[in-house]
Amino acid sequence: GATGDSVQQFSDIYDYLVNNIAVTDPYEKAGSAVGELNTQFGLTGDALQSASTSVMEFAEINDSDVTSSVQNAEQAMASFNMTSDQLPGVLDAVTYAAQTTGASADTIFQSCISGSETLQSLGLSFSESAILMGQFSQAGIDSSTAVSVLGKAQVKFAGEGKTMQQGLSDLQSVINSNASEEDKLAAVTDVLGSKGALNFLKLAESGKLNFADLASSADASVGSVSSTFDSVTGSDEQLELALQNLQSAFATLGGAIAEALLPIIQTLAPLIKNLADWFTSLPDGVQQAIIIFTALMTVFGLLLPVILAVVVAVSSLDVALLPIIGVVLGVIAAITAIIVIIQNWGSICEWFGNLWNAIWSGVTSFFGGV
Repeated sequence: GATGDSVQQFSDIYDYLVNNIAVTDPYEKAGSAVGELNTQFGLTGDALQSASTSVMEFAEINDSDVTSSVQNAEQAMASFNMTSDQLPGVLDAVTYAAQTTGASADTIFQSCISGSETLQSLGLSFSESAILMGQFSQAGIDSSTAVSVLGKAQVKFAGEGKTMQQGLSDLQSVINSNASEEDKLAAVTDVLGSKGALNFLKLAESGKLNFADLASSADASVGSVSSTFDSVTGSDEQLELALQNLQSAFATLGGAIAEALLPIIQTLAPLIKNLADWFTSLPDGVQQAIIIFTALMTVFGLLLPVILAVVVAVSSLDVALLPIIGVVLGVIAAITAIIVIIQNWGSICEWFGNLWNAIWSGVTSFFGGV
């Protein structure tokens, strides 16, 4: 596991993510992003912080799990022989495909992974593959069928001396032309097969699918994660982020205060325990007297501003203060005594009764002896 400086580095990155990325469940997502990216790609430092930011934003806008998103990205990149520095482009391409076709990010990832060999043989990059597989998914064609269709299309285009991109671009030109619907459907069926052909045609005519230039679409996908995230982050998310910052600040402050007070608390703890033991050993009446006296002194403390004002006034009259303070303390002591007497009146009466009986018994015995 990580130790020393690396632990501090991960902690700093985690704090940055929690305090700067406005996502739901920021603590869980930040921890998952840092841990999984370090595990899957071996990222550290600025590269880890940047990648973690992208993954958290990606998961937020695509409603995906952070851990599965990183794992999907790693598998896809391994399938297409890509390096870790290409991760942002992979996330951008999948986000762009998901946003433009309505397919889920997980579906696009899995389609590209399962069809990677065929897609690469067609000369398609990962970004082009993600967009194309998203379009197939939008047309209701699963990944295995899509790969099979593309394989057949490649053979047809190769026989015509065309690349995959050229062949699909020509198909898009037919769809956009003034040809009849029958001719357009026949052209789509000839290239892609009968399954989903009509749906493909409708989506292409509506502008939701465009095979004309996959490379341009791939270029357009750059920056999709950050731009989409910024567009969906509103005042509610910013408020939540501000509260996260406040919570983190209080946690840091609380930790510093606790660390500073710990030696003092450890020193005072035995003294406080001894004081508590001494107090509990006192008779109930004495305990009550101390509690009442303390309460009255608290009230006296609350009234201190008023008393100080009186002191200032008295001082201006050149009157001695000690007698006044003595009277105040005397009143507090008298009130304490009265309250204690009232609360223990039964015990006091019983004590006086016993005292009188003892005196009377002594007097009776004395005169009886005489």
